[in-house]
Amino acid sequence: MFKSLFVLLFVLLFQGMARADQIGFYFGTFDPPHKAHLQLVRDALAQVPLDAVYVLPNYSPEHKPGATEFIHRYQMVALEAEHLPGMRILPIEAFTQAAQRDPNDLTGALINGLREDLGPGHRYYHLTGTDSFNKMVDYGKLPTPAENRTVLVIPRQGYELVRTPEVEAALADGRVKMLAVTLPELSSSEIRTRVHADDPALRELLSPWVYDYILRQRLYGLPALMEPANPS
Repeated sequence: MFKSLFVLLFVLLFQGMARADQIGFYFGTFDPPHKAHLQLVRDALAQVPLDAVYVLPNYSPEHKPGATEFIHRYQMVALEAEHLPGMRILPIEAFTQAAQRDPNDLTGALINGLREDLGPGHRYYHLTGTDSFNKMVDYGKLPTPAENRTVLVIPRQGYELVRTPEVEAALADGRVKMLAVTLPELSSSEIRTRVHADDPALRELLSPWVYDYILRQRLYGLPALMEPANPS
């Protein structure tokens, strides 16, 4: 009896240790991260469901040469991760290491590094908008049948999903799936403009900690605060 009980406890313990998590990763400029980004993370956590979503600001967004410095975008995402259960961010060193490992494919280097750190036993999901997915197709970056990566495509207004034979095959075997979410139409570029214009409605579009960070760091064209004059 005691032997059977011991075996049962061992099996239960092993199953708990071997549990495979469902891990998402979500790339973007996040300049700044806003409430539509957060809603997407919440929806992915709940609908797939995912155990965690790693939100990864682009280290050097070539398609957006005027992007805010990486350190500021990283810090704003890190603030969001502190407040949203299930949202994660990699240590900042992971981004510099990925840039050294493969400067021509930072996204791939980060994905590979994440899978190496967390282990191959988990299931990985790549969250991306329709526009970014179409670029993924152009660059030949669809997951292969043997790759442990499922792409979850979020519909974006004004963009049609490309339908190449490779995409159709990936949809058919589940390597690519559509994520049924309805997100508010928010634009980071519009938010940056409204910050510069001191729009009071911004507090409804940004988390308070991100809004305060923008004010403290005087981002998006905010004038520098005047230093108090030294008494003579």
